[in-house]
Amino acid sequence: MSARRDTMNCCLFDVKHVLKDGFEMGNLWYNEPKTLNVAFDVIGDIVLSAASQQYGGFTVPSVDLLLEPYAERSYKMLTEKIQCARSRSGDGRKSCHGGYPERF
Repeated sequence: MSARRDTMNCCLFDVKHVLKDGFEMGNLWYNEPKTLNVAFDVIGDIVLSAASQQYGGFTVPSVDLLLEPYAERSYKMLTEKIQCARSRSGDGRKSCHGGYPERF
């Protein structure tokens, strides 16, 4: 008798559904990512946790489409930050980051 009866073998994991509006994993609440870097980190945590609980293959299908909105947000935020830095006067003001933290 196999010791792997209680585990799944192969799956196409719906990460997009998990990320939408945040989720809880391991007694931690994860908010939906706002940037591409954070999306990569959170998806890594999800894959590590979910794949470790099954036997066989684990696939995140269409990861490029999944990451598209986070890439667009990151691009917009970085573009705004660069434009702000270029337009900032020489008085050293740092309040012009569009409401985003200096490091995101």
